[in-house]
Formats: sequence, C-alpha cells, structure tokens
Amino acid sequence: MIRAENITWRAGAFALEGVSFEIPAACYAVLMGRTGSGKTSLIEILCGLRLPAAGRVLLGDEDVTDLPPNLRGIGY
Repeated sequence: MIRAENITWRAGAFALEGVSFEIPAACYAVLMGRTGSGKTSLIEILCGLRLPAAGRVLLGDEDVTDLPPNLRGIGY
C-alpha cells in the first residue's frame, strides 16, 4: 500500500496542498492532470527525490517520509 497524507510542497508560486490518497497493495493507479499541475512533483515526493513541506508518505505501515530514495524500495 502507498499512502500520502496531507502532502504539501511549494516551488515559487506553485503549491501542492493537502494531497491525500491511498493505493492498496497489488493495485494499479493512474495519476492524471494538466501540464504543470504537480504530477511529477508528487511522484518525486513519493520516491523521496523531493521532501514535502508537510505531510507524510507511508509504504505499508512504515512512514518513509524522511528515508532517502534508496531505502524506500520503490522506483521511478
């Protein structure tokens, strides 16, 4: 399971605010949106390539928000 809880991230005038969702184990998900809506930034937060200003990322029951990308066990 991948869970995002209240993810917030800012870059200049752009902001992701309060993004929350859960993808159950063994399921697929699709992330869709307009150009510049934050899809890549959100995926990079899940993978650990960017740190959220607030919120947390969970893989299974483990909070991986502060783990480096190589210890998360997910790829991008």
